[in-house]
Amino acid sequence: MIKNLICMALFASTLVLTGCGDDEKDDKVIKPVEEVDPPGAPPKTWEVDGWTGKANLKRVFYDDDVAIYYDGDMDPKITWTFKFIGDVWRYLKVVYQCTPDQRLFATLHGKGGVGTASYYYSDAWDYRNTIICYSDTWDENQGWAKDLITHEMFHVVESVAFGAHSYSAGYGDYPNGIWGDSQFAPIFQYDIYKHFGMEANARQWETQMKTSYADKPTPGTYWSLSWFLPIYNNYGKTEVLSGFFKLVGEHFPADRKLNMGEFVHFFSGAAHADLKTYAVNTFGWTTAYEQELQNAREEFSMIEY
Repeated sequence: MIKNLICMALFASTLVLTGCGDDEKDDKVIKPVEEVDPPGAPPKTWEVDGWTGKANLKRVFYDDDVAIYYDGDMDPKITWTFKFIGDVWRYLKVVYQCTPDQRLFATLHGKGGVGTASYYYSDAWDYRNTIICYSDTWDENQGWAKDLITHEMFHVVESVAFGAHSYSAGYGDYPNGIWGDSQFAPIFQYDIYKHFGMEANARQWETQMKTSYADKPTPGTYWSLSWFLPIYNNYGKTEVLSGFFKLVGEHFPADRKLNMGEFVHFFSGAAHADLKTYAVNTFGWTTAYEQELQNAREEFSMIEY
């Protein structure tokens, strides 16, 4: 009997203890464990002033080379951009020696059809090399999204290649620049597509380049057909493009824009050949251009061809 009473007492105490444990467990709030980024990781969110007003961007991917952010209009299931942007930027960093060696930040927006870029020495996008792309479509199989991305990458490269630390020496229209916003960009993009074996993109881009023209510096100027494509094909392809920016980064002053004579002189140095005939056929030739060329050959005599 005593044994039975002891057993019943132990059973009752067990029930009490078990009941107390359940009550305490119910009172506890289970908090999710927030993943802590390693030192130097890009921020998880980024508030920016975009073309459509303030945008709260969410980091969707990063590695040592790129950090990619989406706005609320982007489909989070779109992931091809991670590898594409990373691979292209790694290629460009090597070819154009983009320094300092920083991540490329890419902010992708799910509506629109425009883009812009910013650079590590500008406060516009928090002192980061950044491409900003707005598009209604992010279909991997359509060329538009990749064209937009690589176009904005050109603007970063033209402004930071080979130690350049000021806005592009060629951006703008003569006499305050040479290639406007984008006359140089198509051959740069064509080279990317060729390097990565994107032959369909390259063929489509080449067709567009051969038929497109601009009204500057003179009406009906076929920049790609008459200047960039033949020089690219005949004088080293990637190397002539890289060589041009290398010479500009090493020798051209950071506080002024290239004039036409300087542009031809520096490109001739990259090609290791006198390109004046191409320039005459492409841009026409004025006495002012000729004087600029002679002055460039004297001022930058270290550039030989």
